[in-house]
Amino acid sequence: MTAEHLPERATVPELAEFMGRSQKVVRECIHARKLKSDKQHKYLTAPVIEEHLERQGRLTRKPSLSSNGDLLPPTTWADQLKATQVEKLEVQIEELRGELVSKDEVKATLAEHAAAVRGALDNWVQYIAAEKRDPDLLEWAEQARDRALNGIEAEI
Repeated sequence: MTAEHLPERATVPELAEFMGRSQKVVRECIHARKLKSDKQHKYLTAPVIEEHLERQGRLTRKPSLSSNGDLLPPTTWADQLKATQVEKLEVQIEELRGELVSKDEVKATLAEHAAAVRGALDNWVQYIAAEKRDPDLLEWAEQARDRALNGIEAEI
């Protein structure tokens, strides 16, 4: 269904499908606008979509100028919905092409790097203990290692 042919009223699952968002997001928009459903549990479509777009900071409130300086017509919620749907499709295409890295892959890579840093710091402390044999220096090295590891753990 295209933005021009959206029904005046729709259920939460239908709105979620139109908008390409979760039902939770739709319910948050409904709640924010204090919208009431009809007897078929349908809500006005336009206010829900407008609320979502405002939340996303995509609803243009200032008039836009074309390249020759003429005023462009204000962006409508239908235009914004089209733009949102296009953006969603672009992300899906990038995912299919393998151009995006998943959150799990990033976390796994960070964990591998953190383990390597942890091992290097432990080796450094062992070197200080074996070679320098200075209790104050060893204590300082252990504290430095612990501070570094705490910083790494906070980032993961």
